Amino acid sequence: MSKHSEIKALLELIEDPDQVVFESITQKFIDFGDEVVPALEDYRYVSDDEELVKKITHILSSIAVGKLERALEFWKSGEEHSTLEASMIISDYLNRENDKNAFIQEIEKMRKSIWLELNDYLTPLEEINIFNKVILGNYKLRGEDTQYEQPAHFDTMHLMEHKSGNTYPMASIYLTMGEMLGLPIRPANIPKQNLLCYVNEEAYIKEDEEDEVIFFIDPLNGQVYSVLDVEKYLKKIDYIPHPMTMKASPTLDFVKNWLFEIAKMEKASGRIHSQKEINRIAGGLDSEW
Repeated sequence: MSKHSEIKALLELIEDPDQVVFESITQKFIDFGDEVVPALEDYRYVSDDEELVKKITHILSSIAVGKLERALEFWKSGEEHSTLEASMIISDYLNRENDKNAFIQEIEKMRKSIWLELNDYLTPLEEINIFNKVILGNYKLRGEDTQYEQPAHFDTMHLMEHKSGNTYPMASIYLTMGEMLGLPIRPANIPKQNLLCYVNEEAYIKEDEEDEVIFFIDPLNGQVYSVLDVEKYLKKIDYIPHPMTMKASPTLDFVKNWLFEIAKMEKASGRIHSQKEINRIAGGLDSEW
């Protein structure tokens, strides 16, 4: 049987009421991946059977989640753990119609704009001021409070094109620029906040040494906070662990938290199956796959 014939036969089996059959064909569709998505979307579009539409929607969601999991598995197995790569994987999950080439071109233009203003005599604060000037000023990217009813606001590619996004895609831009330009900007391990930090460059290079945070950055608006500012915040929320150690986090943790927030978005959209799967994938970033 040709691939086209097999896909057609599977489409006809979606209406089968047997749950075992449905689970079996769902897995086959997942194995086909993106190439079967247009056929499923067309089939869903012409159907007026509400139950059938639900089944197709479930299959499409399962295909997207499966692709996300495989891509993150490959990303995690690498050594670099590039924020840019992770953000593109997440963007692809949120909207497979995103223009990746245009996004990469804009990222490279932004990198060059920042690089042209950097020099070896700038202080860390002056470097961040240049980041803010280019990211918030020249590119006019705007951070929005997290709204789980706005899936596009979790998408870095959408942020670059439409100029607005929540704290995670905004942070991914700062982290990406830091990685591309060799500056020690890292995710920060601060409870109930998605902050970044600028760490001591020597500690950053020597991976066996603990990071020394120089200051923190709020990616929503580029605001800089001192270590004392964050200590006051931790005391205000009665943060229990003592002594209060504030250090950078791995990119893995940043991506994990980003996925947990996307899972909340899926729940707000009524996609409980996707919520559970995204939470499972995020949890897997803590351990070996």
